[in-house]
Amino acid sequence: MDSNVINKIMGYLLLAVGLLIIALPLFYAYNIFTGMSLPYEIFKNEKPDASGQNANPQDVQKQAENAVAKILPVALIYKTLNLISIAVLLSVFIFGGAQISKIGVWLIKSRQA
Repeated sequence: MDSNVINKIMGYLLLAVGLLIIALPLFYAYNIFTGMSLPYEIFKNEKPDASGQNANPQDVQKQAENAVAKILPVALIYKTLNLISIAVLLSVFIFGGAQISKIGVWLIKSRQA
């Protein structure tokens, strides 16, 4: 086979794979947005052991947790962290798919003399 034909076949294959890599995360994000599926739980909401208790004055981390728990619900913090991490992961996949598609388009357009 001619190398130009092989380049075009590989280009179309890479273009299709790249578009698939872009489409799947978008479909997953759409399902999360419409409520048809739940996002993966990367950060687990572990039940704090009596957040209302007075913390040891030397335990700065426990005091900070108690102060934050009084202002924001813990479930909201974990849900926000999960959604942000899923969005970052999906955007990495979309960027990678775009780069693969870009290589495919470059192979399709390339001409050998």
